[in-house]
Amino acid sequence: MEQSLLEGIRVLDFTQYAPGPFATRLLCDLGAEVIKIEAPDGDPMRGMFHTGPEPLSPIYQTLNRGKQIARLNLKDKGVVRNLEPLIKSADVLLESFRPGVMNRLGLSETLCRRINPGLVYCSLTGYGQDGPSLNAAGHDINYCAAAGFYSFSEDPKPMFPLVADHSGSMNAMNAILAALVARLKTGQGRYLDISLYEAILGWQYPAIENLKNQDNSDLSLLTGGAACYNIYQTLDDRHVTLGALEEKFWTNFCRALGKTEWIPRQYESYPQQALIDEVRSLIKIDTLSNWRKHFEQVDCCFEPIPLPSEIFDHPQTAARGLTRNCSMAYPGKIDRKSCRNDNTLQDLEPTQLPKWREQ
Repeated sequence: MEQSLLEGIRVLDFTQYAPGPFATRLLCDLGAEVIKIEAPDGDPMRGMFHTGPEPLSPIYQTLNRGKQIARLNLKDKGVVRNLEPLIKSADVLLESFRPGVMNRLGLSETLCRRINPGLVYCSLTGYGQDGPSLNAAGHDINYCAAAGFYSFSEDPKPMFPLVADHSGSMNAMNAILAALVARLKTGQGRYLDISLYEAILGWQYPAIENLKNQDNSDLSLLTGGAACYNIYQTLDDRHVTLGALEEKFWTNFCRALGKTEWIPRQYESYPQQALIDEVRSLIKIDTLSNWRKHFEQVDCCFEPIPLPSEIFDHPQTAARGLTRNCSMAYPGKIDRKSCRNDNTLQDLEPTQLPKWREQ
């Protein structure tokens, strides 16, 4: 049997909601053993976004499949001391409390790495471990706002899926994997300070570079000011996307519509409201199904927007083996195979934790 990439790596997960559990779910899919420590009432995500008869939210189950989960009151006397052997055996510790909470619980980075110098200790928070916003409350919409995610939208709306949460998850995972590689050379762990806000801020390099020239006008090409890169409504009130940034794709699109006069207008001054309105009027005369057939063989970066119930029906999703029962695999393939831990989550009693020590 082939060895999983992270087989033998033990991860302690002190996180809740989505960002931390998503990061450790990806590590779990790659073969790591993940032990998740929750409060006595459990991760609040257990009952969120859930209307079915099952006791656990499907989202919670997906985020935590394959993990071992123990519910502990970390404030109870002796609990943290009993965790010391587990900390000593771990490779990674991921926590998502507000700054200072792990210190007060007796699980600070300094203490944990004194117990285990090779431990990669990652704090995943909203705004990071220092600065004036370190203790500010927030959620995805706030982190995106602070980082300028909505700053180029004329009519900003909350985004879904949660962009800061998941980009922060990926940043944490990348840093954890890099620290594990570095440990192979030094034998020493690292302390990682990752914030959801900075994950989005790091994506703002196009805006930052343009600001150096005091000019953001060209960004209109990607923010709704260009006809060749936009979203259009069909006759049946569905929507399609057009991403024909390159001249060849725009040319193919225009020719497919019999509108060759649009070809030289691709880079008219922004915003191209007149041209956008012309394209909008034409797309509006037919249904999504007919436009899908019309552009099926046209190389022009045309893609319909599916309804939520249709997302997993995309033929590419099926061909890549990305889902089983609407549950996502790791977003990529390893040695040409999809990668996921299909084990259900396992609730543990405290005494069932690996290397748990009785008082």
